[in-house]
Amino acid sequence: FRHRLAWLASSLCITAKLGAAMSTKTIDSHLHVWANGDEASQAFPYVQEPPDNLKDLASTDELLKQMDAHGIDGALIVQPINHKFDHSYIMAAVQNHPK
Repeated sequence: FRHRLAWLASSLCITAKLGAAMSTKTIDSHLHVWANGDEASQAFPYVQEPPDNLKDLASTDELLKQMDAHGIDGALIVQPINHKFDHSYIMAAVQNHPK
């Protein structure tokens, strides 16, 4: 009985330590980013204009602010139609914000 109790106690201790070391991350699994108006006119032109009410709401900087405000730890970026097959904006976003 004591052997079983000691084993149970050590198992609980190990489980508690592992639980404390691991943390849950919140990941947005489908996120579109596109250049804001200034970025589009300077380096990342649109193939298709985003709606006016969204034009400046999906830039990398704006979305990082929203992620921080809502406790999102990471995101999987999906290419938007605005830049069609030009992935340079997404590549710049990933290179400038690797974490």
